[in-house]
Amino acid sequence: MVASATLHGLLLFLPWPFVKEAPVLIDPPPSAPEENAVLDVTILPSDFLSSAIEEESVVEEELPTAEEPPPDFTEQPPPPEPEPEPEPEPELEPESEPEPQPNPEPDTNPIGELPEEPGTSPSTGPPPTAPPPDPDPLSVALESSTHNGSTSLDSGNGAGYGKIAALIQWFAENGLNYADYPEPDEATPPIAVNYPLDECKDTAPVSGYIIVIVDAAGAPTEGPDVFGSTGYDPLDNQAKAIAAARNFPGEAENKVYLLEVNVVGYPNGCP
Repeated sequence: MVASATLHGLLLFLPWPFVKEAPVLIDPPPSAPEENAVLDVTILPSDFLSSAIEEESVVEEELPTAEEPPPDFTEQPPPPEPEPEPEPEPELEPESEPEPQPNPEPDTNPIGELPEEPGTSPSTGPPPTAPPPDPDPLSVALESSTHNGSTSLDSGNGAGYGKIAALIQWFAENGLNYADYPEPDEATPPIAVNYPLDECKDTAPVSGYIIVIVDAAGAPTEGPDVFGSTGYDPLDNQAKAIAAARNFPGEAENKVYLLEVNVVGYPNGCP
């Protein structure tokens, strides 16, 4: 009886699976035994402990284990397929420059075509001709001009007599006194007028004169005027224009210039 109670007590203290152990209460220390106290002593058989351990191991084997969850036989969706990696773009090879092709030589003798004229091309044709230049005003005027009937001042009674008489007359016609002016300067370089035509005139032109009076600063005060005609008015007018563009030096007083006019370029062999 005592052994059964003791074994039952030991079984109560054995660990059970999945059962939370109760906290162990520590008994207070035993008080000092009273003098003349009587202790109850129970004598156990020698095989008590070994039989208790064997019974405990048998109990542990017989204890039920925790139930495992039943296996899930439902079909699971297949895992998603991995997305394919994008293929790398192919590297573009640098374009190679085309090799220059030699130009084919043109056929120098095409069949069925006429030879090209010099200065022409199949695409452009003959080059445009330049418009003729504007006619020279002097040439136009001289072509229709006739001799005006004048004679050279160097001819007449005595050397230069006709020139002096013409000077006195010119001064009087312009309200001037020939005696109030110094002698005309004839050392100035002459005026050259070009004859622009290729044909001859019935009467050849002669040398003429242009007269001009300037002040002390060299500015013209009278003229330039035709003092002796070349025989053709267009040549005389050209000589006047040349004299008007000439610069005269300043002097201490007024000065008279008598400029000789020479016609150059008249054709040789003309009467």
